[in-house]
Amino acid sequence: DPNDLNTLSGNIITTLFEDSKGILWIGTLNNGLNAYDPVTGNFTRFTHSSTNPNTISHNKIWSMFEDDKGVFWVGTHGYGLNKYDRVRGTFTRFINTPGDETSISDNFINVIRQDSKGNLWIGTINGLNKFNPTSETFTRYTTANGLPNNVIYGIIEDYRGHLWLSTNNGIADFNPSSGDVRVYDRGDGLPSNEFRFGAFHKGIDGTMYFGGINGIVVFKPDSIRDNPYIPPVVITDFQIFNEYVPILSSGSPLKKSISETHEIELTWREKVFSFEFSALHYAAPEENSYEYMMEGFDLVWQEVGNRRYVSYTNLPAGKTYTFRVRASNKDNIWNKEGTAIKIKVLPPPWQTWWAYGIYGFLGLGTIFGFVNYQIDQERKKKQQVEKYNEELEALVKERTLLLENEKEKSDNLLYNMLPKGIADEIKEKGSASPRRYEEVSVLFTDFEHFTSTAATMSAKKLVFEINEIFEGFDNIIEKYGLEKIKTIGDGYMAVSGLPDEREDHALSSVRAAKEMQSFLTDRNQNATVKWNMRIGIHSGSLIAGVVGKKKFTYDVWGSTVILASRMEEGSEIGKVNISAATCDYVHTHFNCEYRGKVNVNGQGDVDMYFVGDEL
Repeated sequence: DPNDLNTLSGNIITTLFEDSKGILWIGTLNNGLNAYDPVTGNFTRFTHSSTNPNTISHNKIWSMFEDDKGVFWVGTHGYGLNKYDRVRGTFTRFINTPGDETSISDNFINVIRQDSKGNLWIGTINGLNKFNPTSETFTRYTTANGLPNNVIYGIIEDYRGHLWLSTNNGIADFNPSSGDVRVYDRGDGLPSNEFRFGAFHKGIDGTMYFGGINGIVVFKPDSIRDNPYIPPVVITDFQIFNEYVPILSSGSPLKKSISETHEIELTWREKVFSFEFSALHYAAPEENSYEYMMEGFDLVWQEVGNRRYVSYTNLPAGKTYTFRVRASNKDNIWNKEGTAIKIKVLPPPWQTWWAYGIYGFLGLGTIFGFVNYQIDQERKKKQQVEKYNEELEALVKERTLLLENEKEKSDNLLYNMLPKGIADEIKEKGSASPRRYEEVSVLFTDFEHFTSTAATMSAKKLVFEINEIFEGFDNIIEKYGLEKIKTIGDGYMAVSGLPDEREDHALSSVRAAKEMQSFLTDRNQNATVKWNMRIGIHSGSLIAGVVGKKKFTYDVWGSTVILASRMEEGSEIGKVNISAATCDYVHTHFNCEYRGKVNVNGQGDVDMYFVGDEL
């Protein structure tokens, strides 16, 4: 009854809590907080007043808790946390303040709990918070600290002092002392990754109960073990120009599969080849992780998450390499030995030992003939000396001009391979220093059904198609001032903002991407083979540098490259998919359509946008 203060303030009850004094606290959806004394049968109402800062912050009550000192805490639905002073009958409010990292991370308070050390923990829809009673500030823990999701529904402490957190993306075992997080999801046997508000309980024997959208999870923390099985790693496929190639065993005409082969010999023409590999661990194979290295070419191990293939297009000929692959199971148990195979790339005919022998023989013959010619000329009449000197001078000028022309060709070739500033540094110093760029945009492209489409074409036709399309892409990125980094099989990678920094790196990348999609659409109208393409862009920082000794390669590394690749993988045919970081740069120039989040290994959830028409 609204007029009878000795009744409930509202009929929609959201939460109940009995405190140490036997008082039953009752939270309502929109009508504030009630304290019921079962001895007297009386109700006391606590409601929000916009003119009195000592009242509760709002009437939407969502969670309650009494700590070991008898302090009563009340969480609201969107309006922060409250601490109740029983003596004065007043509330102290804790509200999220944008820009203040010591304030509570969000105003939607799902759960309040205290651990065995007396620490107060608050779960919100935007992270976990630890309360500091001395400074009355908060320490935040989010996906950036390894949590699987920022929506915290339940908090239970186990016998080790670890906190078990139910979220929208699995259950997390959080160690407050070390900050370590272990995540359990459907791959570990959970019926669903999504849990629910208020649906958690710890039994007297330590058994934990968490309720989700697809049933209840029951377990004891001390019975959970990581899978100790070290997964074997195998190379499952090898292709040249995306075509399967059986391998000839040494000294035998019999062909062997790649799994039986320890060494592959390639000609200098077989520049485009790829490997597929797999970890033989089937508990949750989609969550196995991989890393690879081509010794003699790659400087560091390349982390690729759960991707099981790699392509190479530019290994220098005349060298022997070793391709290595390592893998881990879902519980991050790594096979550090992995597997390996040798790749011997034969040199072209003009770089073989017998070719160099011919060059030497011809050179010696030239020198010998020239010396004889000089001696013969000296024997001639003295009046021919002047004519000889003139001819020799003309010959020197001709050779000098030839050397200058060759130098110009060499410089042009170097400028075509590397950015001009990097090429000039190599010419001057013999090497180029790596550099970190804080603001660049990375663009990735990839064709739909490339492997199946390529399997229907000859190698010559495939290379012609890819070359014609990539030449068109080269013209477009040159138009917008991007730097082409490399092609990876059917993928094309370019960066805006290096080697010369520019403020419009994101805008130029988006415009180039839109024109690349238009170019491919126009080409498909008259082409016999129709190619469909995805494009992804992410903006951030990276490291760029030159690798290689005889054939320089300009390459880039960093999480920005990985996130750009994930944007491309999350894109759709004919679309340009960008991250929130890129959207912040270009939203005043292009319509950006929000399309949800994608989870990136090591980065958490990342917002994605489709790029629409230019404004």
